[in-house]
Amino acid sequence: MSSPAIEKGSSKQRELFEIADRVLPGSGLGSYSLADDIRLIYSHGKGSRMWDVDDNEYIDYVGGAGALILGHSHPAVVKAAQAQFERGAHMFGSLNETAVHLAERLVNDIPCAEKIAYATTGSEATGYAMRLARAFTGRNKILKFEGAYHGNHDYAIVSTFPKETGAYPQGAPDSSGQPDATVSTMLVCPYNDLATLRRIVTEHHADIAAIFAEPVQRIIPAEPEFLHGIRQICDEFD
Repeated sequence: MSSPAIEKGSSKQRELFEIADRVLPGSGLGSYSLADDIRLIYSHGKGSRMWDVDDNEYIDYVGGAGALILGHSHPAVVKAAQAQFERGAHMFGSLNETAVHLAERLVNDIPCAEKIAYATTGSEATGYAMRLARAFTGRNKILKFEGAYHGNHDYAIVSTFPKETGAYPQGAPDSSGQPDATVSTMLVCPYNDLATLRRIVTEHHADIAAIFAEPVQRIIPAEPEFLHGIRQICDEFD
């Protein structure tokens, strides 16, 4: 039986939906799957707009989860990408001129950055950071804030979309297939709640390797004193 979206779309869109149903798990890309009656197949984007294969225009409120701050196909970004590919692929597998200059610029522009380590994805970056913190401190647990997104590895997908809240610092797995041992190394605290954070850190500081936090969690900004409070608590129990 065809879905409502397939019925109302063009023949091209119906054909693409049928292919997606056959070759993509859940007929979507990762967790970005819409209900049958509203799902669409996009063809291209420009600036803050996207178009589906039937040439209907939409405003893009996702913006590549923040990566497309300049919008789709910004001329300066396209020009820079084309220039780089004319010099070689994006992956040399070794030290290269562009990587050196970019690292220097990032260190100069980011006050807290002493050195730069590159990673292909955000999940890899947070995974490396957790491993580094554990190796440096000799401790095994990581504290994160409920609802925070830190990637798709087993340590990250804990209490990102919890069905129930309140059993802090106990976290809940976001997916089937996560080992209990992995979830047990993650401590969870409500966002913007310094009192609960202090309680958890006081009880577990001997086991905590790092605290992971976002300055803006999805669309929830940190309260003015929150990030400073995290820094103070970390320094106090270091």
